[in-house]
Amino acid sequence: MSAGSRLTSLLAVQKRRVDCALAVVHERNGMLHQRELERQAALEQWEAAVVAYHLERDRLTESISNPGSGIQAATLTGASLRCEAHRGRVTGAAKVLADADELLTAASSAAMDARAIYRRTLARQDALRTLQASLQKAQGQRVLRLEEQEA
Repeated sequence: MSAGSRLTSLLAVQKRRVDCALAVVHERNGMLHQRELERQAALEQWEAAVVAYHLERDRLTESISNPGSGIQAATLTGASLRCEAHRGRVTGAAKVLADADELLTAASSAAMDARAIYRRTLARQDALRTLQASLQKAQGQRVLRLEEQEA
């Protein structure tokens, strides 16, 4: 097997590797995008829970601080329970957000790794193409020298 055909064979194999690496990059980028959307949704849920908690807390504080309102113990108890429920939602939303952050970090790392593998694979292919081009150039020069010698 000549050097040219070996290089052609190696280039075909390397092209398949580049194609596979690129497919993995696209897959990981898609997963990264999905994780970014999930994190954004979790952040919005957490922000909404915080706002709802603050509103309920402010309502409770206002009812307590207004001396002429004649607030009843049952009203205070209900408001207190609602505040506690909102705090629970804030805590739950914070946990979901932390989990989404972890998944986003993992997806980002996987996408970066896939891009690095793709760049290395592409660099190998480029090196093989350069080698093939220089081999073809050297063969062309040999042919020219042979033709000059024959003439």
